[in-house]
Amino acid sequence: MAESDDNSLPPDGSIRRWCELICDGAAKADEHPFKVRFTGAELRQHMEDAGFIDVTVKNYKLPIGPWPVDKRLRYAGSLALGAMIDGIHGISAAVFSRSLKWSPEEMEVFLAQVRNEWRQKTVHSYWPM
Repeated sequence: MAESDDNSLPPDGSIRRWCELICDGAAKADEHPFKVRFTGAELRQHMEDAGFIDVTVKNYKLPIGPWPVDKRLRYAGSLALGAMIDGIHGISAAVFSRSLKWSPEEMEVFLAQVRNEWRQKTVHSYWPM
């Protein structure tokens, strides 16, 4: 789920709705694309269950867009934004058409809204890593 620390990601906006829809639709299809993602606490528990001790979990934030002040993060954010703008159709097509039963036209209109929201310089979103 994309997040924002400064509330610049609208709670009722297209990005949040897309994140919810893609997760819900994938879960319905039993093909959850984020099945391999764990929270830090879950990952720590899995590692400890496997016998590791003194497990340290570090949380990172991958910006989506060139909004960070730090030059390296701004570059990473630009790449992440490009990946989402170019790849959102491929990520969404099967889930939206098969699980959510959206028409191709409905999906394209919605994805255009998501892309436009992500392009706004006032949106400071990131992927928690």
